[in-house]
Amino acid sequence: MKRLFYIFFTIIACGYLFAATTPAEAKKQLKEKFKSNVSVDQTLNDVVINNIPVGKTPPAGRGVSPRFAAYIIYIDDKSDLDALSKNIATAAGKRRSKGGGTLLADIITGANKYLGRSNMNLQEIKISGTNVSSRLDDGIPVFCWLAVNKFYKTDFTDRTKLRAQASNAADWNKQMRKLEKKNFKEKTSTYIDSIICGYNKATKEYLVIGPALEPIWLTEKEINELISDAFVLRF
Repeated sequence: MKRLFYIFFTIIACGYLFAATTPAEAKKQLKEKFKSNVSVDQTLNDVVINNIPVGKTPPAGRGVSPRFAAYIIYIDDKSDLDALSKNIATAAGKRRSKGGGTLLADIITGANKYLGRSNMNLQEIKISGTNVSSRLDDGIPVFCWLAVNKFYKTDFTDRTKLRAQASNAADWNKQMRKLEKKNFKEKTSTYIDSIICGYNKATKEYLVIGPALEPIWLTEKEINELISDAFVLRF
């Protein structure tokens, strides 16, 4: 009887062992999950990442803004925002920005401490060509900080609405270049956390969530004039 129990227990244990997800399998599944969120518009060929839960996350603690919470939960819908906030608070200690908030460096350090438990981290990235588009193609959005500017809720919002009426990328590109802003950054020490979640290869535009009430399209040149820092998930 004991021998039969031992054999039965061994079979069950081995079944769990072989059923367990290996790191390589887990990485593959995560890649597939991210990729499944990508859609391509048939009119302008916009590549857009869907299902980022902006505005749908619970309140979190220090250093975890609603958009940063959405970014983290997009990565893993079982994320523990309290644990994330504690890691950020530990990294920050008593340090505060001039405005009383949490320093960017401490947010990233704390977030990487938290993500490190799952063999992930946030790495700095430059907004330039395939450097960003290849990540967006894979369903991985970019988290960044953009300088406060009056055009987000005016000119850029109006241009995005006009863009929605375009019939093809070539015609829109000609029209958009006349509307593109140059040398427009205002003197400021205030930045808005934002998520880059889409792009258009032909027009060199990126879809950005954060600076305006609705997602807006900005050109690569415009973003680089406004940007402070940008990070992307590595795993």
